[in-house]
Amino acid sequence: MKKLYLPIFWKFSFGIIFIVTIFGTINIYLIYDNVKKELENESEKRAKYIASNLAQQALEPLLYEDKLTLQKLVDNISQMDTSVVYCMIIPGNDINSIIKDFYGPVSISLFNANFVQTDVPFQIRTFSTNLNKVQKIRDIAIPVLNKEIGIVRVGLKEDSISKTINQTVNHFLLMVGFFLVIGIIGALIFSMLITKPIQKISLISENLKFTDLDEIDNLSGYNLIISNEKNKWLIKDELYFLSSKFNNMIVRLKEAYQELKNTNQKLIQSEKMASIGKLSAGIAHEINNPNAGIQYCIQGLKHNYLSDEQRIEYLDMMEEASLKIEKVVKELLEFARPHAMEFEEIDLIDVVFRAVKLIKYKFEKYHINLIIENNNKSYIVWGSSHFLEQVFINLMMNSIDSISEKKMNSEFEGEIKINFNENDRFIIMNFTDNGLGIKSNDVDEIFNPFYSTKEVGKGTGLGLAICLNIINDHKGKISLKSTNNAETTFEILLPKRGVENV
Repeated sequence: MKKLYLPIFWKFSFGIIFIVTIFGTINIYLIYDNVKKELENESEKRAKYIASNLAQQALEPLLYEDKLTLQKLVDNISQMDTSVVYCMIIPGNDINSIIKDFYGPVSISLFNANFVQTDVPFQIRTFSTNLNKVQKIRDIAIPVLNKEIGIVRVGLKEDSISKTINQTVNHFLLMVGFFLVIGIIGALIFSMLITKPIQKISLISENLKFTDLDEIDNLSGYNLIISNEKNKWLIKDELYFLSSKFNNMIVRLKEAYQELKNTNQKLIQSEKMASIGKLSAGIAHEINNPNAGIQYCIQGLKHNYLSDEQRIEYLDMMEEASLKIEKVVKELLEFARPHAMEFEEIDLIDVVFRAVKLIKYKFEKYHINLIIENNNKSYIVWGSSHFLEQVFINLMMNSIDSISEKKMNSEFEGEIKINFNENDRFIIMNFTDNGLGIKSNDVDEIFNPFYSTKEVGKGTGLGLAICLNIINDHKGKISLKSTNNAETTFEILLPKRGVENV
């Protein structure tokens, strides 16, 4: 089922439009009905008043058949009230003797439009006519002396009532439209007030990465409520508490990530110590060879049978051997020392050669050929030389273990190949060996912590997991391709300087 996205602004707007429309419709009906009734009652009262006064004033002229006076009375009524369409005095219900205030004959339809009944004090009718360009008329008929001497009829404009009602309704519609516009503007403002912190929280959540937690203070929108806390008149609401809880969550995430980093550093250091244990034989070899030379020279100097030139030569040899031992010890201590992950411009070729120096004895011991294909180029990245060196040592040590284990069952020439390549975005390194390989069901698990394919006691299962973390910290990627009992290739992608990530 497809879900429709509807912003809060439109929800508010539709809600306001619906409520105002319902409210306006009900009120328009009530206003129309009430105003119409009030105006009609007022018009009826006024018509009765005018007709009653005219009937009283026309009584005596009717008795004396004073048509001139009757005509003056009719004309005065029309002149005094502009809402009067016509005014008629009908003596004895005779259509031919009607006293009226307009020219021309009285039509039969107008004469019969409101014919008052006997013993009725008055009668009101509303009808349409074209007299004086008026479409609708309220006509009131009042008998004089119970119709014995005549009838007085007054017609008032009914159009004015409709016009007044329409004006009132139009004014109300304008008011409804005004409140509708104000409501939509209010909905926009309120939706912005509500959605702004939510959008900030959503933006942070969408872009937040664990590797960015150290820089969380610089993320847009993190300081959601700190500035508001300076406002003494701040009214706290659900959004305030949501922002506060979110900020607290970020702080807790930052603390948890820092603890995770500390734990990871300890794991890296412990794996490093484990690597030093594996390198101990090679280190001893690197130290024993120059140390044996020193011992030989000391023995020669003790017997005092050497010439002066030979003594100087022996002393030079002893100095060279001691410097070699010092260099080995220095490199070992540098590798063993805990390091912070400090990034700088580094050449991956230099890092690889430093890593090779530390495990050179392993290559010699197991007669493994090392091939480094660097195309006589430098491959510059932004990274931590020490941590990448640990990754390369770990991968080469795994390759050496795989080849040495395979050599126990068959004779073959072991080979480790390190290949460099690049494109516009990143440096590609491939570490390939022709050892035992990795079974297909182990490939997906190989980077999980404490997962090891080696025999119990020969591996901690942390090496590749730590390698993965270090490469991730460099915003790169490490992957594996392997054919069982044939070949294994680890591919590392590291972004070039200036490229954010792979």
